[in-house]
This record gives sequence, structure tokens and C-alpha cells, in this order.
Amino acid sequence: VVFGRFPGSVETAAVHAGWVLVGAGFQGLLAAVLKSHRRFHAERHTLASAYAELATLARAPAQSSLAAASATATATALIDRRESADDVGLLRGLADEASRIRLEIQSLATVTSVAATTPALRATADWLDGIAAAIRLGACAPDEAVALSDHVEGLRSDRETAPPGREGTAARYAAARMSALLGQLRAVDRLVNAFAG
Repeated sequence: VVFGRFPGSVETAAVHAGWVLVGAGFQGLLAAVLKSHRRFHAERHTLASAYAELATLARAPAQSSLAAASATATATALIDRRESADDVGLLRGLADEASRIRLEIQSLATVTSVAATTPALRATADWLDGIAAAIRLGACAPDEAVALSDHVEGLRSDRETAPPGREGTAARYAAARMSALLGQLRAVDRLVNAFAG
């Protein structure tokens, strides 16, 4: 019902009411499109940078992880300025996982002598690049890298056939660390997809 001071017919009132509804719908559509595109822009950009640095680290695990640690700390500080909400919790989860992934990659740098470790880290880097792009765009994460799963399975089977004692320690350690890294990447995948909606 449209109320007004000027007398008019029911048809005139219906036309005015229609224009009001069209205007409200248009404003709602603009707000949904524009806001969702820029939602958490700064946070997404810094998190994407952190994951891109992790990809770089995975390609050369013996290098310093300072750039990845710094990017993750910057993202965490920016996210911590936000009030708690569901989406902020997802961003915090992504920042926490970035720290864990960095530590796993650093630990794997000690066992690059195990044959499947280097190709597994390359597959990890490729997946991290895709995750960084998805975070930056607010899109869904790329599918899990099949090559990575295959390399992890290879490491697990090498662990089972590794010699006992110190001789097999590197194979067992590489399998354990790479399995943990795969689990963390799967958690990131779920977080990115939940954030994308």
C-alpha cells in the first residue's frame, strides 16, 4: 500500500508502488553484486600472497621461509582486526593452516634425498598456486592434485619397505610429513570452498 498526500486513482498508486519495488530490487541487486566482489578484499589479497609464497617455498624448500612467514603474519594481523564472524573464522583458519604448511615444507627440506619428496613438493606447489588464485578471486579451490596423492602413496609404500633403524628413518619421516601436508592442503581446500560459498 502506498500512502501519499495527493489524491490519485488505484492504478496510479499501483504504478508508483511498482516503481518503488523495482528501485528497491535494483539497489539490492547492486549491493549483492558489488559487495560480494569486494568482500574482505585486503584480507584475501594478503592471504593469497602468503599461499603464493608457500608455493615458491615448496619449489625450493631449502631456501629461507622468511617471506612466507612474513606474508602469513601480515595476513593474520589484518584478519585479527576484524570482528569475529563466520567468514572471519574461515580466514583465520586459512592463516593458521598457512603457518602449519610452512613448517611442514621446511621439515620436508631435510629429506629431499628421499626420491618421491621433490616431485611431491612440486605437485604441492602447483596446488598452492591454484589455492592462492582462488583465495584472491574469492572462488572455489582447484581440484586436488592427483599427482600429489600418488606421490604420497608412493612415500607411504616406501615407508613400509624401508629398512629398520636409522637407515629407514628418512623414508619414514618423509612419508609422515608429506601425509600431514596433504591433510593440511585438504583442510585448506575445504576452507577456501566454504569461504567462496
